[in-house]
Amino acid sequence: MRLLENIILRVAENDRADFESLMQGLAKEISKDSDGVEVSFYWNSTLESDVCIQLTREVGSNTRSASSLGVRLAASLKSFGLVDHTCWVEWEWGD
Repeated sequence: MRLLENIILRVAENDRADFESLMQGLAKEISKDSDGVEVSFYWNSTLESDVCIQLTREVGSNTRSASSLGVRLAASLKSFGLVDHTCWVEWEWGD
């Protein structure tokens, strides 16, 4: 089954250009330490100060907790604004 982590950040300062440069550097660092985690970055379509980082990975049926990468990432982003970190388990339909 798959686990989805959403890390949503509301950036304290609305300076998208500087923050976008920072996020590009962060994306490069994450790719080196992803350990099977797929990472996607999104901007809110109407509020440019909101960023969503999605981490997805395959997990066992008993795993429902955040990845170490997700925990570290959420903690490091708190200095830039408000962070909400949630985990979602893929809904698997029975046959």
